[in-house]
Amino acid sequence: MVDTHHQLTLYINDACSKGCSFCFIPDEVKAIDREMSIPMLERLIDEVGATHFQIQGGEPTEHSQFKEIMHMFARKNVTFHMLSALLFSESMCDTIIHHINAGTCLAIHPNCAELDEVWGKEDKTRIERWKRNYLRIYEAMFKRTSGYYAFRGDATQWAHNNLSLCYTIPQNLRKNKSKNCVEYLDWLRKQIPDQFHMIRIGLDLNGTYLLHNYEVGDILDSIHELAQKAGFGFFMDCQVPHCINRPGEARPWHDDQTGMQGCITCTDSKGIEVMPDGSVVHCFQSQGEIGMPNVIPNIFDFDYAEGDKWPQLRAEHTRRYVETYDKIGAPETCQQCPHFQVDCNGLCMGCLAQQHDTDKANKIEVTII
Repeated sequence: MVDTHHQLTLYINDACSKGCSFCFIPDEVKAIDREMSIPMLERLIDEVGATHFQIQGGEPTEHSQFKEIMHMFARKNVTFHMLSALLFSESMCDTIIHHINAGTCLAIHPNCAELDEVWGKEDKTRIERWKRNYLRIYEAMFKRTSGYYAFRGDATQWAHNNLSLCYTIPQNLRKNKSKNCVEYLDWLRKQIPDQFHMIRIGLDLNGTYLLHNYEVGDILDSIHELAQKAGFGFFMDCQVPHCINRPGEARPWHDDQTGMQGCITCTDSKGIEVMPDGSVVHCFQSQGEIGMPNVIPNIFDFDYAEGDKWPQLRAEHTRRYVETYDKIGAPETCQQCPHFQVDCNGLCMGCLAQQHDTDKANKIEVTII
């Protein structure tokens, strides 16, 4: 079992060449392509006390020293799981599988979105490369015979822990694509029919468009029907506002959306997120103008007291998030909703901050309603 109480979520680089339409990292940030250095990662282990990392980016495998980073983790006896587009070379796949077998890489959650088209054009090589890497990693993980991540007869639970696919419903709902969201997932399932067990569904948390957006709710209902018919599981990533479904139509995936001022992910097990420059952030989206550029400017320079650093980091994280969110305030639409402060605290700071920045860029009045 991963020690999530001492987990850091690392944005080890900015670059990603996949080009997903819903990506929340601006192109100008990707172009800078900051990278965490190996000495910095070693300091996070030796000085801050990290024992497990969630690795993401950017695309982490596009870090210029990613193979060396994995080798360093093995030497330091720390573990990691990662988010990846799986579009890497066979050589990179070989190295990742080596660290799966060695017990250093515990899980991989592949981005499986937009593998059928690139900028509106069919690209058969993309799905072929993704499928090649996915099946090799699947086989390596399935061969585990001991520990928390070993297969114990329940394929959906095994995939939830090891290899849950990640799909984001984009803001445009794929209306400009040849396949809608549900058709796309059914197409993808048929590419790997015997290895499609569990998928994590995320919403595009980049604005207030989600409020009372029944189209999004209808898509989730259709995914649920497909999952029951085809025999796979799905769960939701991050926030799912109740108002994407019509009043009185509660869904299992709504859960309790109170969290910490609108953020369901803010729990004691949430990893502290660190950017390539060492700053601690709540999430990438919440860094907008009215949000928090950072929670702590530099994780190494924080004024730690004696003892475990993690409770101190989380306490500062909670204080800053609540303080900033209260200054922004939940949208009036949320405050008038019957779910407000009962089982939902309104849209999260990331949605509100991104909507503010979008409106400002488009020279629209930036009052959030």
